[in-house]
Amino acid sequence: MPLKPNALVGRRVSKQFGVDGRFEGRVASYDATQGFELHYEDGDVEHVDAAEVLRLLLPALDAMTDAASPKAQLAG
Repeated sequence: MPLKPNALVGRRVSKQFGVDGRFEGRVASYDATQGFELHYEDGDVEHVDAAEVLRLLLPALDAMTDAASPKAQLAG
């Protein structure tokens, strides 16, 4: 069963912003038109697509198997 995009809401992300450094944030919401809304610790907000959010996701706190990973489920 494929993972629904809303299942990623609340997950932690991390992104390098050039010389400004790396910032952590969370997936705040998902909208079919705008994609995933990310809120960063410095107050910035951006919208990204599924491929980008999967690149930015930090490992879940609970151990996940490869078959249960969001990347594997969204790709299927």
